[in-house]
Amino acid sequence: MSLEFSILQLLHIVFTAWGLGGATVAAVLMLKAKKDQSMGQALLKVMAPISKLIWLGLIGLIITGIAISALGSGKGYFDATTLLAKHVIVILLLIFGLNISLRLLPRLK
Repeated sequence: MSLEFSILQLLHIVFTAWGLGGATVAAVLMLKAKKDQSMGQALLKVMAPISKLIWLGLIGLIITGIAISALGSGKGYFDATTLLAKHVIVILLLIFGLNISLRLLPRLK
């Protein structure tokens, strides 16, 4: 395995952690805000940077995923089941990020 491939894998893991971590924190905060309506303005201040973190993670995940696929194609680095699970996670992050950006944040303003 080349150094470039290893660096891309590390970045891919970092972007995954940012995306999933941001999505998890956002989900917990949204559940808390549903129970306590007075959190609106405070939640708005926190959700904007969290939303950016999710988008940064998602964009980085897509870019590094494409680069990893290009460098590793035909070398037997990928398991089809694992790759499918990763694609499902990326799609879920995309849906969650769109939900926050297009539905939740405008309602809080």
